[in-house]
Amino acid sequence: MRITKEQFLEKYKAHQEWCNNANKGARLVWDFEIDFKFEFEFTLNLGSADLSSANLSSANLSSANLRYANLSSANLRSANLSYADLGSADLSSADLGSADLSSANLSSANLRYANLRYADLGSADLDFSSGISFHCNSKGFKADLRLAAQMAMHFCWVDFGDCQEALEAQSFLVDLANKMHRIETGELPRVGQLKEG
Repeated sequence: MRITKEQFLEKYKAHQEWCNNANKGARLVWDFEIDFKFEFEFTLNLGSADLSSANLSSANLSSANLRYANLSSANLRSANLSYADLGSADLSSADLGSADLSSANLSSANLRYANLRYADLGSADLDFSSGISFHCNSKGFKADLRLAAQMAMHFCWVDFGDCQEALEAQSFLVDLANKMHRIETGELPRVGQLKEG
């Protein structure tokens, strides 16, 4: 069922009431189609909404609150999710191909089986607990130094035994791994300290 912007805003208002008091309003369940070419005069608050399988391709959700939202299997291809709060959101099997996730909060988000091909993850708050994987659908996603350092750190944690090629690669990555944000804040020991201790 296709709905208008006005009908969406009615559903959105009911969702806001539900967020403030579960006995009022109604949780937003995405069981409709909408043209997301229009702009909102406010930042969307879709926290905890059920957006599973929603078609949100090319939607402008910049700075939106999507914390705890269910976006599993959603079509977010080419969506603008820059600066969005996707903390603890379920993005499993979502299509995020070519999506702008720059500076988005993805901490504790579930990205298992998500298509990240050519997605922009620059400056995103992302950790490996999110289930980000390196299958073919992650080919070409954009990252920054923060994510590169995190990936290098995880590679340096692997025990490769006596595999000389892998050990040489680890040695090559030590400087980059030690730029990981959690090392720089003192939460984790530097890579050399891990090997020694």
